[in-house]
Amino acid sequence: MTILDSPIGSSPGPHGADAEAQLEMVIEAERTRLLRADSLLGCLQIALDPDAPVILPEVHFPDTVEAVRELVAESIRRLDFFQLRKLVHQVLYGGSPTQ
Repeated sequence: MTILDSPIGSSPGPHGADAEAQLEMVIEAERTRLLRADSLLGCLQIALDPDAPVILPEVHFPDTVEAVRELVAESIRRLDFFQLRKLVHQVLYGGSPTQ
């Protein structure tokens, strides 16, 4: 289990120090996921270019598009404000928003 699989903001820390590190990890993980999606889209763009050389084996476009959509959807889910709100509150104020 990684930090991203655990409930956001579940690790206690003085004045949000652990929460700040966790927030940085979450943001960096999502940047990495979005960079992968961008790379896949770049490959798809090249593959769809009629002037590009033929790629063998041929690219199966629906699988490529599905992979990109899954990466983006997962980032959208993980970056949802309600998922991050508790962690951001810990970073800013050192406690849970429900306290």
